[in-house]
Amino acid sequence: MGTDTSSDGSSPGETVSRRKFLTALGVGGAAGLTGCSMVDTPFGAGGRAGLDEAMSISIPPTDINWNPFATEGFSENLANWVFEWGAVLFHENARLEPWAYDDWEYDSASNVLTVTLRDDLAQWSGDPYTARDRYTYQELVRLQSPESSQFERIELRDPTTIAYHFKTPTNPDIFTNYEFVRPLYQGRSRWQPWLERYQDATTATERDAITKELTELSISNAEFMDAATGTGAYRLTEVSDVSATLERWDGHRNGASIDIDTLRVQFAPSQARFGQLLTQDRADIGRGIFPVEYRGAAPTHLETLSEHPTLNNVKLLINWNNRPALRDVNVRRAMAAAINTEPIAAAAGNGEPIPVHSGMDPSFNRTYLGPQRQQYIDYKPRAADHELAERFLERSGYSRQHGTVVRPDGNELQPLRFVTDTDDQWFIAGKFVAAQLKQFGFPVEFRTVDRSTKLDIIYEHQRMDEWDLSTESHYAGSTLHPFSYFDYRTFWGWRLGPATFTADATLNATIEEWLDGGETHSPYNGKPLRPEIPTTVGHLDREGSTTTINVYELINEIRSPVSEERATEIVRQLSWAWNFLLPDIDTYVVLGGMWGDTNQYDWPQQSWQYTGANNASVYYTVKHGLVSPVEE
Repeated sequence: MGTDTSSDGSSPGETVSRRKFLTALGVGGAAGLTGCSMVDTPFGAGGRAGLDEAMSISIPPTDINWNPFATEGFSENLANWVFEWGAVLFHENARLEPWAYDDWEYDSASNVLTVTLRDDLAQWSGDPYTARDRYTYQELVRLQSPESSQFERIELRDPTTIAYHFKTPTNPDIFTNYEFVRPLYQGRSRWQPWLERYQDATTATERDAITKELTELSISNAEFMDAATGTGAYRLTEVSDVSATLERWDGHRNGASIDIDTLRVQFAPSQARFGQLLTQDRADIGRGIFPVEYRGAAPTHLETLSEHPTLNNVKLLINWNNRPALRDVNVRRAMAAAINTEPIAAAAGNGEPIPVHSGMDPSFNRTYLGPQRQQYIDYKPRAADHELAERFLERSGYSRQHGTVVRPDGNELQPLRFVTDTDDQWFIAGKFVAAQLKQFGFPVEFRTVDRSTKLDIIYEHQRMDEWDLSTESHYAGSTLHPFSYFDYRTFWGWRLGPATFTADATLNATIEEWLDGGETHSPYNGKPLRPEIPTTVGHLDREGSTTTINVYELINEIRSPVSEERATEIVRQLSWAWNFLLPDIDTYVVLGGMWGDTNQYDWPQQSWQYTGANNASVYYTVKHGLVSPVEE
């Protein structure tokens, strides 16, 4: 393979853009320049405006599987270009902006959510995308496991209307926040035969067999393009060994307002390939914060254009059961005071320090807490405040002697077994936190294992005595709602039982047994079921007026149809309980956003922070016509 230095052959001091250069060369010229297949044929030829996106993805473009149910081969990032989204959730004000929906209404008396789709949705084939298409996909999903589905049934009422009959009362704000942002994948023409098979199945065994076949179904690029079942503003037109090309689709209602005619997604299966795209100026746009490791090596016109919290913090996960010290709130407070989140966020390259230990990301702090956040206990998250940490220890009789933390009886603490994985964000946070705790004087034994092993260790009940500390996500991605940060059902939240990404099926019944039996703390990990907290926000102790909250009951209440005022009240109460107790300790906020070429493209100038399961800035700006080539 030849070496491409990205030289344009011009004299020193003279610059010619890559886009102009490749267009001028033509196909043969560009191929001769690169001498290999690592760079595709010229882009933007014929005067059309185009963008190259650098996408970190391990799947070869030719192996993409366009079956969203597939266990492997499906790329959600690529799919987000070619399928319509249901809505966009703006992070700055928690406002849901419908894109594929006209209206919805929840009837709390019948537990039915009625949804009206737009009447101008279409597929690349030119066929309308109607409520029947959406119904077919969603009813198929429901019938895969009707017992565990949240829906009693899904009703197709007319070409634009679907009614969702919930089994139990549901908070419509939580449901719509998460469900409505999902893409409109292929409709009836693809899934009707599969739906009919599920409808004919009479047992769980039969349904499981169908599901197994469905997950093994492969839909190739050629088949997907021929079927023309995409619903988005960009249509997949060509796939090479290293990239996928998409063309603006005139049939989309936004088609005329989009200035970027052609998109080419450059696949980067390795860090080396990703770095090559950036440093050799072969990419114009990318998701997230521009990687710190390429600043100075890549052209200066590749800049971070926007950044916003991703609803994902990385936290110190604490197992209360094994070490008496970890069950003491003032020891946990001392740990928080000894942790400086500034260098952790800087090392991660895509984070910002924790502004306050609210248990949530900063935008939810503003929206839900208001002035209350200014009254919270300040653990000095932007500094390692050893004097503050010592004062917290002294409140419970602990102390630091000769740089070592000792118990009230004068003996040293037992070593804290810190187990985390080698994946970047959890490893970086774990490495820094372990070092900072040791520097203060906590005895820490730090070790790393592969991610699957770590998940087994922190999940399996019989292995809970093997670890004391770990790092994991503190995440609201399961609902895009702040209550998820305090949800007892997953390790992303308060976590009261053996749950990881999803809740243990028997957890509710187990917690009810604990509560009925008078348990005050989880026998699984020692965290409080009914924490007692001061009624005055900011108090360090329980002297004076207090209230006892039931985490289990509050989470289930907010998931039911409650008023917006009551939902905010619950979030505030859970957040204050987090700040007061520190069941886990946040280390930094993970940032999302986008970066782009500011030399050849104009980008939105207004504030446009948004998030969501699939609403990355890189998609929203292009698909809404907010990006345009610089006029010459």
